[in-house]
Amino acid sequence: MPADQAAHPSGTRLGLALSGGGFRASFFHIGVLARLAELGILRQVEVLSTVSGGSIIGALYYIHVKKLLEGKDNNAITDRDYVDIVERIQREFLESVQKNLRCRVYLDPKKIYKMYYADYSRSDCLGELYDTYIYGPAWHGSAGDQKPIEMRQLKIHPLGWKGGAAQSSIDEGFKPLRDNRELASKVPILVLNATDLNTGHNWRFEASRMGEQSFDDIRNNPTSLSIDKHRHYVQCSNYDVLPGCLAKFKLGSAVAASSCVPGVFHPLSITDLYAEKQQLQLVDGGVHDNQGVDALLDYKCTHIIASDASGQMEDDTMPSTSILSVILRSKAILEDRLRQTQLYNCCAQLHQSMACFHLRTGLDVPLSSCREKPPCTHPESIQAPVYGEKTGVDAKVQHHLSRIRTDLDSFSEIEAYSLMMNGYLVSLPELKEAKNIWELCITSDSPAGKWDFQQVAKLMNQPTPLYLNYMELAKKNGFKVFHCSRVLAIVSLLLALFALRGLANWLCSLFSCFQGSPGATLLGVLLVLSLLCLGGFEHLPGIGRIGLLRKLAEKIKELIIVTLTFPLWPLMWLHLRTTDRLFLWFGRSRRFVPQTKPRGGK
Repeated sequence: MPADQAAHPSGTRLGLALSGGGFRASFFHIGVLARLAELGILRQVEVLSTVSGGSIIGALYYIHVKKLLEGKDNNAITDRDYVDIVERIQREFLESVQKNLRCRVYLDPKKIYKMYYADYSRSDCLGELYDTYIYGPAWHGSAGDQKPIEMRQLKIHPLGWKGGAAQSSIDEGFKPLRDNRELASKVPILVLNATDLNTGHNWRFEASRMGEQSFDDIRNNPTSLSIDKHRHYVQCSNYDVLPGCLAKFKLGSAVAASSCVPGVFHPLSITDLYAEKQQLQLVDGGVHDNQGVDALLDYKCTHIIASDASGQMEDDTMPSTSILSVILRSKAILEDRLRQTQLYNCCAQLHQSMACFHLRTGLDVPLSSCREKPPCTHPESIQAPVYGEKTGVDAKVQHHLSRIRTDLDSFSEIEAYSLMMNGYLVSLPELKEAKNIWELCITSDSPAGKWDFQQVAKLMNQPTPLYLNYMELAKKNGFKVFHCSRVLAIVSLLLALFALRGLANWLCSLFSCFQGSPGATLLGVLLVLSLLCLGGFEHLPGIGRIGLLRKLAEKIKELIIVTLTFPLWPLMWLHLRTTDRLFLWFGRSRRFVPQTKPRGGK
């Protein structure tokens, strides 16, 4: 067996965690995957735990790995195959993201109408878009309305696998935790993490099962049960035993559950899964564990690589004391504390067997000294273990990248390439620092990939004012394109003023028709009733006891929301064909990277 295909000693289990953070995290993770593929580490990953934006790209990577392991003999697979996979992903994923999936949720009037019913929401629509634009082309080979991918179809059966010594004659299936030790290219276990609103527990989607915990996890952790008294929705043993459509649970829906940000997307509902007829509501996995490391510890991973592109709380020298500001700041502190605790816990358990890199790697840590007499001699700042000189990323660029929006809208070339390049650069020094992780790099001749994002490497080390201004703009969630051109902003403002004037005139004429007529009273009653329903008055104790009123109020609320949402589809259509395309045009990489022209005018 060649040196680069030698299997590691048994007992070593490598886990890779891809954090949440929208498409920002997805692009950062692509750069990390590119580096790991070149180093020969990627094909040794046995557990892939993903959250939100990490789930979006992790599921796509998993599909490509499945096709590789099932289409090529394990002994013939090399690191070059994994580099080829990431090369395809970097191009395919950027093309899919620039379709602007967030806006396409509101682009189809029929689907907006379906959102009125309890069994369909924006998250279900998002899952269908994932299938159509991201996973369908990778699975079927082309985009379109192909049959959705089911979770149970994701099981990997390596080509030529005939069973090892540990396999019994009764069980003929491949078991990754048992049989991976015999393979040079491991079969990864994909874990898509979501959060159960019913109990607050971590919910996991895998190729063989879904649920909160397995019976073995509960049995082996009695201490947790003595503290946590919430109901546990135990994982099913197999999708085939589930009733109805649950047996055909879709990959797109699982990823949508993992990435449906609270307040932006509706929770994804699962009904009739348990005997109690509970309606489970699943939200973004980042609510419970935004780094995805808990699943790796549960799978007893001895080595962990954590790619963390989540949003980190920024310092505020003058925090506001208003009620809303204090609530939001306190929420951010709680999330930041949870992130630090989880990563500290992993580092304490694994020491040199864990590598972690994030979007603020290499930035200085400011220190403030008290006004002592004599003056304090403490330095103004200390530096993190990895310096910007080692990563090749300027501190200003790193700071701007850490503030890029965590959204599911369109990302321009320069944004995507910068995030991918950042993940590619910052991961190498951290991997070298983790000695036990670095020892896993057994490739004798590292295959270099053809990375499109490498064209921005010089910009990230020596940024131009134009590039820094655009990176500052990348943190905005809306109206970004109007900051790219003053002429466009002025023209758009004038058009908006004319539109508002026309709308105001129409409303005045409308209400003048209702003056002194019964229609005005009816309109007022409907308006007050609508405001009460939107305010959630059906949850008041008196109303709650009257089931008919409560159901009526809920239906009115859903109808109002759908009615308000329905006019969005022409606006989304107009946005996708005008301002969104302009934003992508302003974000072309060649606008920022000097293009070398051949001499002689040829």
